[in-house]
Amino acid sequence: MNHKPIRLYFLLIFSTLALISNGQKSDPEFLKYMNHPWVDSVFKSLSMKEKVAQLIWIPAYSNQDLPYEVDLSNQIARTGIGGVVFFQDKPLKQTEMINYFRKLTKVPLIYACDGEWGLGMRLEGVTKYPYQMTLGAIENDSLIYEMGKAIALQFRRGGIQVNFAPVADVNNNPANPVINYRSFGEDQHRVIRKTLMYMKGMQDNGLMAIGKHFPGHGDTGTDSHLDLPVISQTRARLDSVELAPFKALINSGIDGIMPGHLSIPALDSSKNKASTLSYPIVTELLKDELGFKGLVVSDAMNMKGLTKSNLPGEAEAGALKAGEDVLEYILDPEQAIESLVSKIGKGEISIESINEKCRKVLAVKYWAGMNRVQEISPANITLELTTGKSKALIRELYANALTLLRNQNNILPVKNSLPVRIASVAINRSEPSLFQQRISDYVQSDQFCIDTLNKKKTDELLSKLEGYDIIIAGVYNTDQRPNMNFGIQDGLNEFIEKLNKNGNCIITYFGNPYALKKLTSLENSEGLILAYQLNDFTEDLSAQLIFGGIGAKGSLPVTINNNWPSGFGIKTEGNLRMQYGFPESAGLSSELLNRKTDSIVNIGLKVKAYPGCEVMIARNGIVVFHKTYGYQTYDKRIPVSKEDLFDLASVTKISGALPGIMLLNSEGKFSPDATLGSYLPEFRRSDKSGIVMRDLLTHQAGLTPYIRFWKETMKDDGTYKHNVYRNGYSPKY
Repeated sequence: MNHKPIRLYFLLIFSTLALISNGQKSDPEFLKYMNHPWVDSVFKSLSMKEKVAQLIWIPAYSNQDLPYEVDLSNQIARTGIGGVVFFQDKPLKQTEMINYFRKLTKVPLIYACDGEWGLGMRLEGVTKYPYQMTLGAIENDSLIYEMGKAIALQFRRGGIQVNFAPVADVNNNPANPVINYRSFGEDQHRVIRKTLMYMKGMQDNGLMAIGKHFPGHGDTGTDSHLDLPVISQTRARLDSVELAPFKALINSGIDGIMPGHLSIPALDSSKNKASTLSYPIVTELLKDELGFKGLVVSDAMNMKGLTKSNLPGEAEAGALKAGEDVLEYILDPEQAIESLVSKIGKGEISIESINEKCRKVLAVKYWAGMNRVQEISPANITLELTTGKSKALIRELYANALTLLRNQNNILPVKNSLPVRIASVAINRSEPSLFQQRISDYVQSDQFCIDTLNKKKTDELLSKLEGYDIIIAGVYNTDQRPNMNFGIQDGLNEFIEKLNKNGNCIITYFGNPYALKKLTSLENSEGLILAYQLNDFTEDLSAQLIFGGIGAKGSLPVTINNNWPSGFGIKTEGNLRMQYGFPESAGLSSELLNRKTDSIVNIGLKVKAYPGCEVMIARNGIVVFHKTYGYQTYDKRIPVSKEDLFDLASVTKISGALPGIMLLNSEGKFSPDATLGSYLPEFRRSDKSGIVMRDLLTHQAGLTPYIRFWKETMKDDGTYKHNVYRNGYSPKY
């Protein structure tokens, strides 16, 4: 990956923080269009009912049946709602729905998505970016900006203008069941830096960011989807911790803020009053005191933290009166619109406030380019939402997040200086893993799996592991959620403890950092890597870290215990061995490299230049292509495998002569169209002088294909010549 822009992003970080500290403030860009001619024209054409409808955004699922789609389309056409929030399905189907919905309304719809880790959070076949807790471990915040930029481009390609992200909550309650791994961490300063970079990356590239969940959802053990959380902190504490990231976002010009369904007595003493419905919180605090002028979008209006104590119709009216501009996830928009229009008619909601909110929504639509017809091309939509460049960025994010917590006797990185027996173990898994496969790319190792941790199975495995010098284990299939006990099954602690006693043990935990509080046995491992999540990226990169392909760079975003506080992380050197990555990780194009390599190899297979082959391409110390083709022999019985061994001569042609010739060619000192005699004077007077080097290198020179030189070292009776071989050492031999 090209790191030249890093200085620019550090400058961005420092200038943004300086802006905040100096008390200067930026307003959302869309506000300058509040009185634009297009906004003014559309606004004047709307009835009061149509103005109210602009404030309603409904959910849409593109994985439902045809009757659902028909009903949804009719609902949009009848009500003229302002926006749609998309949820689960496949990119192509969602694209078709967006293109169709555009034809149904008088005012263009705006499209939003709750995509904290990109569209992959909602759409099948789209690669996910890391959770915010994982990103919290990254020390190079410029990568967070790059992620925000990439997600903005992804959303725009998918026809979505608004992202309900970043999560600006400071997760200072380890038992938080709803925020937890969705937060950047427990330290408000870390959260500020990373939310700003995420927001800037999105908004600098045309995607509207909505910071949530104001005024802070981190210090609660209640899930607002199920009940109304109560946060019983003082105003002073809220100012210094929970509100700090939101202040920073507001001062830096974030477009939108989403209040959470939270009861906060220090800010509003009304009993069971959710922030969503609180005038003191939304208007007096957010708008008046903090000076936020952007779009205030409610959290989902169907959540039980709100609906348990509010009747339908009352909650919507209460939210608008509190100061919300948009009501999101309204399940019955017709009823909501009728109820709100009725309350406006009775004077319970002011016409002036509705007019201002409507103009805001229209200004956002103009800013997003919704005034122009925007047909989304369905061609290659899934592929273009996950490009090779985005995969390389995701890899870089995970590589920078991996956190080393134990490295006794500098066991990491593992070196091959001495012959050692190495075993890899997949815990909570029945089949070998990608993690184990990558370990085998670095060193000869034996693979073991265990999916049931009863005494019989663990004793059997421990017996097999006796005699190994190093045991490398991965802990699989846990859970991110604290209310599920992080998926820790009975016997895991005991098994890890016994594993540690069996020898030098290196363990990678593919899960939530808070779970380490419960897995106390991990503190006795010689090496311990926290990978935060389980996926192909973390499995692959954890193995690379163990063998020095990459270094350990991450630091804990939360406190685990006294030994592992927030900010802790042991650093190790990387680039000691080859890395494995994507072509874009080394400045190449996946599409071009794959297509060209496949084409060249397949031509050779077609003309039977070889029955099969293995191709490995590396650049800048990163293996970016590794693939096998064809069969071991022309009778096509055994396919070529990455585990096959090739004779040394075949390898040295590629690894020895070829790079040297390529270098000489690039320096103008060699030409494949010159002759053998021009480079080797001893052949100038022979019948080999005119052989073209291109033909010689491609085995088309007409030379005898196989000469058994070893026979020249033997006598006629089959014994070896003494001037070639000896049984013992001498100065000559």
